[in-house]
Amino acid sequence: MIILLQKSLNKDLANLMQQTFQTTKQAKCDAFRLSDYLDWRYPKAWEQLQHHWNEYYAEQLKIDIDVDIALNLSGNYYRSSERYKKN
Repeated sequence: MIILLQKSLNKDLANLMQQTFQTTKQAKCDAFRLSDYLDWRYPKAWEQLQHHWNEYYAEQLKIDIDVDIALNLSGNYYRSSERYKKN
């Protein structure tokens, strides 16, 4: 049961993230500031891309999303309302 839930959550979250990235790409808006990461981690690549980054982001950048949710516990946590009533 938990494995099925994990698979379902993985799929749903990956789809949601993909849709979110597609929305930002359509708007040519680097909302996740990937440009900052490129500048910090790959300065030579950023130097070549920075002048046309918005177009590159919107039209050419391929984003792979990999989601791996692991549920450790399942069940309910229940507190009796009687225990917390004030006298």
